[in-house]
Amino acid sequence: MQKADIICTATVLSTQCQWKDDGRGRHIYTHVELIINRMIKGNLPTSLIDLEVVGGTVGDITEYVSDSPVFRASEQSLLFFESDSPRPAGSILCKIPILDDHVFWGGRKVSLEALCTSLALGIEDVPDESGPSVFADDTGTAPNINSIVPDIASAGTGTEVTIHGTGFGQSRGSGKVEFFYRGGEPRIESRAVSLWSDTQIVCTVPTGIINDYPASAGSGPVTVATLSGISNSYPFRVTFGYGGRYWWGENPVVSYYINENTSDCVGEGAAVQAAAETWNLASAGFQLHYAGSHTSAQSSGNDKNEILWGSTPSNALAITYTWLKQGFSDPRRSPPGYQIIECDMVFNDRRNWSTNPSAFEADVQSIALHELGHFFNLRDLYGDIGDSEYDETKVMYGYSDGSTLKRSLHPDDVAGVHWIYYPTSPPAMPDSIDYPSEDDGVYTIFWDACIAASSYQLERSMDGADWVQIYSGPHIWFDETVENGHYRYRVAASNAAGASGWRTGDWRCLVQFMIWEGRGEPNDPYLIRTADQLDRIGMDSRWWNKHFKLAADIDLSKFDGLSGQGTFHVIAPDESMPWTGVFDGNDHTISNFTCISSTSGHVGLLGCMAGPNAEIKRLRLVGADVEHLDASVGDRAGALVGLLREGTITGCYVDDADVSGRNRVGGLVGENVNGKIANCYADASVYGMDDVGGLVGYNSGRINASFTTGLISGSGWGFGGLAGANNPKGRISQCYSSSTTRGGERVGGLVGENRQGTIVQSYSTGSVRGTKGYVGGLVGDNLNGNVEASFWDMETSQRTTSDGGTGKTTAQMHTAGTYLEAGWDFVDETANGTEDTWRIDEGKDYPRLWWERN
Repeated sequence: MQKADIICTATVLSTQCQWKDDGRGRHIYTHVELIINRMIKGNLPTSLIDLEVVGGTVGDITEYVSDSPVFRASEQSLLFFESDSPRPAGSILCKIPILDDHVFWGGRKVSLEALCTSLALGIEDVPDESGPSVFADDTGTAPNINSIVPDIASAGTGTEVTIHGTGFGQSRGSGKVEFFYRGGEPRIESRAVSLWSDTQIVCTVPTGIINDYPASAGSGPVTVATLSGISNSYPFRVTFGYGGRYWWGENPVVSYYINENTSDCVGEGAAVQAAAETWNLASAGFQLHYAGSHTSAQSSGNDKNEILWGSTPSNALAITYTWLKQGFSDPRRSPPGYQIIECDMVFNDRRNWSTNPSAFEADVQSIALHELGHFFNLRDLYGDIGDSEYDETKVMYGYSDGSTLKRSLHPDDVAGVHWIYYPTSPPAMPDSIDYPSEDDGVYTIFWDACIAASSYQLERSMDGADWVQIYSGPHIWFDETVENGHYRYRVAASNAAGASGWRTGDWRCLVQFMIWEGRGEPNDPYLIRTADQLDRIGMDSRWWNKHFKLAADIDLSKFDGLSGQGTFHVIAPDESMPWTGVFDGNDHTISNFTCISSTSGHVGLLGCMAGPNAEIKRLRLVGADVEHLDASVGDRAGALVGLLREGTITGCYVDDADVSGRNRVGGLVGENVNGKIANCYADASVYGMDDVGGLVGYNSGRINASFTTGLISGSGWGFGGLAGANNPKGRISQCYSSSTTRGGERVGGLVGENRQGTIVQSYSTGSVRGTKGYVGGLVGDNLNGNVEASFWDMETSQRTTSDGGTGKTTAQMHTAGTYLEAGWDFVDETANGTEDTWRIDEGKDYPRLWWERN
């Protein structure tokens, strides 16, 4: 947005495609005529915009350019231009479609009006929009994904996956299955759904058009959405994305020509040829053939595959132009599709190029290897599953700084070209396999990569005769976890043509003990006795579905980042790989937890927790210091858990904590989406910009029988002693807060903003102040929410008004009758129930929760 000189909304009046010769060469251009609906930034002398973009269809020939948007007659879009005269081709920075007066911005659907207002002020953040769901079929139960089988597959190839879970609804209706595409962009909906039931969905891994750009599902979270809500995000890995176009014939040989016309370096032609040979060595039924040099300074549609240095959009390292011919049919493929008839590759000559790059130079071979993948019609991947592997290490990963060397193929890249062009032979056997001769039972097995392999199979044996497969996939390593015993391993490589022979290790590994006692199972949890053992949990996601139990108090002061021991490994910091296990504090204390983070991700002792069986219980956290002020908009911060998407937290206490973050910051939990919190308290100083609470920053789940004390502060909106915001499906019952609350607007002693949420039998006593508007003793701003039988102390809060609840004097707040008349359940009375939720020292104190005595 900051690079744009012109921002406007516009409607397409007409489009026309034609061949054209210009400084770029001979290409198909689409001429687009638009009329401006609203000018947001900058000025233009006329309400009409004439725009040319590379790509389009003339007759039976289509030219496809991955960096060019597609325009359709009558569509409305939000447009960003980098010059004050949006007429020359290439001046458009970004195009975002407008649908039903909404656009997809910053990873979520927002009101066009709200976004335009923010952009006009130079602000990129847009507040969340309240209101009902857009779906029409209410299942009555929020959907939940338990598993996806298989959990790794390709996109754009018709590959089916089966999603298992609950609450999907008996029929699809307007429900959606959406796959991750790219951070900050809409997800890709799978439209090919062959089965939809309440517990199972069968669909294909999709490709599609996102914001009018060709896109592929990437590795990341999959969600199911119905009227009842959006499911937990379930991690899914995508091997490759394919656009469905191909070169004609069996085992085609495609000739290419190179113009070594950059003055930045020598040997650029050899680097491009090395990249082509890397693809050839994958043994696919396809060969790239170097046919010689050419002298053209522009790319042109001339039936000749040309590679050169020239003009491209400023943000692109290189561009591949693809010409397609319609209606060709390959007998091996169904249905008939487009035949690729030409591909040209243009390196951006405004960049500095090298065959041995420094930090500010781009590597010819690495970029050529990626662009040649587009010659096969492999699509860019932008996945992020939180393990820094998918999709970042692949050649077809869509981001690059240019200088990072990526000169060999990932097995998933190989799998992609093998799917399009069947391999001619199986891969060779891995040269070696390596693992320790003795260990404690947690170690890594490595083996050599094979160029033509798309997958590896690893087997384990204790006696050398009975082999059991323990891994099948693209990695050349496997993280092993075993009990005491002797273990030998063997590995084979495979592709679509078959498998290699087995490479067997020369020795057996002796495992003598585990780092933890126990088996990580419900009746035999792993026992944690030391700080190092606790820190180990966060080092590997394979532990995050296990059962753990503290067997001693733990002091984490050695992991403060200052004592030479480094920092504590936050457990499950990424939403795509959340905590789904059980952590039993066993009434022990973890003290001096420090997390000062400047990287993306949720922070707390646990970053993200999701799953119906995920649980934390009976844990006390003392002296925690959590800082995440450099967080992105989507990051959450809490002393115990950053993001509670689903699961339960019971009997957990935070004492003497300091928690600071950007948005949705809480003393116990940053954001509670669909979780349950009960019998907890937080004594914390909590600071943030928006949606900041003493217990939970942003609540859409359930909070029961919990309380807070401490200081809540910040300058934005949504500050509450217990919760900054309480949203639809959010329910707060039998809770109280004595926290001091300071904020900008929507500030309340218990809840800052009650947005269609419910508050029942709760109270607040702390001082409340706001610098702007919507400040209340109990609730700052009640937006169609429900507040029942709840009170605030008008004297101690220094607030005589509240948007919900009933104000009382301190003396009245110390009187049991105030609450008994409202139906509160106390010890030694049965008229209001027998659960004995509350107790009170009549005339001396406020009501306290009965469990506090224990």
